[in-house]
Amino acid sequence: MQTDSGLVHSGLLVERTDDAVTLRDVTGKSVVIPTGEIELIVPQQKSLMPEMLLRDATAQDAADLLAYLSSLRGNSP
Repeated sequence: MQTDSGLVHSGLLVERTDDAVTLRDVTGKSVVIPTGEIELIVPQQKSLMPEMLLRDATAQDAADLLAYLSSLRGNSP
């Protein structure tokens, strides 16, 4: 996302209203940008997940990671 002042923000879209867009950046911090300041919004074609993250993981490691991530959302695997 680019603002009319030339700043570029990237992150996960958390909320989009008529008044503002909220992104969560890579540090987990929420960034709120007023709609009137937004010049351009471009969806990223690439995932935020690091490439080859599970390359050296065992099946159990992958299952444990999935269980952990699911627990963050309050869902069970």
